[in-house]
Amino acid sequence: MRIVIVGGSVAGIAACQALRAEGWQDEIVLISDERTSYDRPPLSKRVLLGTTGPGELELADLQEFERLRIERRSPTRAEELDLDRGVLHVDGRELAFDGLIIATGSHARLPPFPADGIHLLRTLDDALRLRAALRGAHHVVIVGAGFVGLEVASCARELGLGVTILEYASQPMARVLPSEVGQVFAELHAAAGSDVRCEAEVVEVNGAGVCLRDGERVEADVVVAGIGAGPNDSWLAGSGLEIGDGVICDETLRAAERVYAVGDVARWMHPIYGSIRVEHWTSARDHARVAAANLAAELAGASEAARVADGVPYFWSDQLGIKIQAAGWTPGTDAVHVRQDGARRLLLLGRADRLTAVMTLDWPRELALHRRKLAAELDFAAAVEDAPGAPVVRIDTSI
Repeated sequence: MRIVIVGGSVAGIAACQALRAEGWQDEIVLISDERTSYDRPPLSKRVLLGTTGPGELELADLQEFERLRIERRSPTRAEELDLDRGVLHVDGRELAFDGLIIATGSHARLPPFPADGIHLLRTLDDALRLRAALRGAHHVVIVGAGFVGLEVASCARELGLGVTILEYASQPMARVLPSEVGQVFAELHAAAGSDVRCEAEVVEVNGAGVCLRDGERVEADVVVAGIGAGPNDSWLAGSGLEIGDGVICDETLRAAERVYAVGDVARWMHPIYGSIRVEHWTSARDHARVAAANLAAELAGASEAARVADGVPYFWSDQLGIKIQAAGWTPGTDAVHVRQDGARRLLLLGRADRLTAVMTLDWPRELALHRRKLAAELDFAAAVEDAPGAPVVRIDTSI
């Protein structure tokens, strides 16, 4: 029997490893459109700073593929899925499968305006091009104040460059964080010397700089767009799978008979948070283990209950020398409570009187403690009562 995994980043590699750990002895074919399998989180951090080279990012080398008995086909691309026949179209040829794991990840969104020479940051090649550009630069403009944009801004400041951050929304990370939390990041970057401008609409990037809707032009040697990511699911149109901002899956990550989706491309039913899609490294690895176990069991005809993808989403970010960690689900927050102990901060986020997310700045112990409380669906008021440090602000709002 043959299992095919489409996608050679962290979710795909972890799925290969998990299948062997589950005792799968038959064929595994890994399809990847990139030459190597590498870790992405360092791309917007250590790679830009030059402290980590491409060779240090490998998730699996040739010896690992040989040890796991993985047939790796790269660089090659899955073009179409014929679900009824159990066949993938790969570079113009058919590849039959008994089981399929879709791990195609996400892509950096393109700017909705003319953007000559703008940098995106998603792949290793993107990071190397941007690193080379930063070496000869004096001033960098970041379009978009999401996590990638803010991490690039942090690196640019560490390299001694001037930085302007242009965000269309009223605060950084408005798509995923309430305004009270986004404001914390605006203040951090402003204090580090960056020019942080919210409600700034970019209409064009050209050789003269960055042109804003109000007529202002911001000069820049390098312009970077960090305006979010979208799932790599367009190749599955017409396949018979349900697609809606990702591959629609149940709580076990099953998208169809013998077909599972993992990582950034999966939209699944979380038992606490409902239908969500998460672009986090840790979720990709967690998904891989769940999907591998369920697919192997399904192909073996097992009758026991399938594993559920119920892990609490977690991510981290390094900015301006600060370790930022967060767990839980932040959209839909209607209550925010901030505690502070010196430079350390603990931010509790709630919805409908329940604790739904926690974020810390240089306070990993509190992150670990509250992460366990999230799985227990703790009452928000009780979480606030137990929180250490001096209260900074408590805000009940509607977002």
